[in-house]
Amino acid sequence: MSLRFIWCSRRPWNIRTYNECAGKLPGEWRLIESPSDLTEESIQEWKPEKIFFLDWSWKVPTGITETVECIAFHPTDLPYGRGGSPYQNLIMNRMNKSVLSAFRLTDEIDAGPVYLKKSIKLDGRAEEIMETAGRTALEMIQEILQGEIVPLPQSGEVVSFKRRKGSDNQIPEDLKDMRSLYDFLRMLDAPTYPNGYLDIGIFRILFEQVSLEDGKIEARAKIIERP
Repeated sequence: MSLRFIWCSRRPWNIRTYNECAGKLPGEWRLIESPSDLTEESIQEWKPEKIFFLDWSWKVPTGITETVECIAFHPTDLPYGRGGSPYQNLIMNRMNKSVLSAFRLTDEIDAGPVYLKKSIKLDGRAEEIMETAGRTALEMIQEILQGEIVPLPQSGEVVSFKRRKGSDNQIPEDLKDMRSLYDFLRMLDAPTYPNGYLDIGIFRILFEQVSLEDGKIEARAKIIERP
């Protein structure tokens, strides 16, 4: 019987990559898009060799991480940047490139041993950045499946990021220039992510499909009633 693997992600770009490439990867594969489908019972029944997590926002039960090799991808040079909203924190720190770290899940968030790291760029809208990171993760999965990489403990200073809340996505009044506004809007510009917005009276204006050219920002605006 061939080895079995699971690909966990709820982001549309990672699901597209899975649908396009799973048939070309070795072994049998299953896609899981919801944490409700990732149960200890289902894992025991299917008996995967490894489980890969791409842009997965939920804590994986200890009963799974202790019995199956669970590998996640985090877009920082771990242990730098542990924690939530990594892409947004990187962009707010004016970084134009980063590192995608493949690491083993443990009980401590983003603290497990690292298999390998690859450079990624932080240009463009959040959707474009994450789609590129997803393709890079696929390359890393292919390397890991060759079975020759031994994960090593993280080393260096631990720097933790704070997860953003929905209220953090209102355009701040203290932005200094057009580039700062563009960075703020583009880092939130992806499906399933809350967009940057402005509240005016009873209305909320959300901005997506953001671009910056010749010092001018163009965006698609969507107006809803404030929650």
